[in-house]
Amino acid sequence: EGIVTGMDLMSTGLVGTLPVEITHLRNIEVLDLSDNELYGTIPTAFGLFEDLEILRLGGNLIKGHIPSELGNVLTLEELYLHFNELDGPVPPEVCAGGAQNNLYIFWADCGNDFYGVDCGGGCCTECFHDDSDFTLYAGWTDDTDAPTASPAQGGRPPPSAG
Repeated sequence: EGIVTGMDLMSTGLVGTLPVEITHLRNIEVLDLSDNELYGTIPTAFGLFEDLEILRLGGNLIKGHIPSELGNVLTLEELYLHFNELDGPVPPEVCAGGAQNNLYIFWADCGNDFYGVDCGGGCCTECFHDDSDFTLYAGWTDDTDAPTASPAQGGRPPPSAG
């Protein structure tokens, strides 16, 4: 039928802002834009995705607050926002878990001297305080020694080390 259900643009050298137009792909289930040089904020229009299950934005230069509209994506199961420059509280709409959405994996930067989100109430399943936290995951996604900011397609994060 020509319906796009997945887009893997991890580590492809993308530079620029997150395009609002990508939300026109309403049936997309997996969107991986991790490990690029995307900047600006997460568009509130990202709350319009209808079938999105996995959103990977880790390892970019994204700033600002996490939009509460992400809580409108009832199919969202995995959200990777770590290694960015996001700040402020995580909106309760995003953290509702089983009550409003299916979110069961949420990786974020939980604060350091410059930026970080407030994951109060245990919303984040993995909290990173700086890049050294991620060395625990080196080699996990592809059996190499180089850590990546996002797990491989279809992968699941390893158990928490702490």
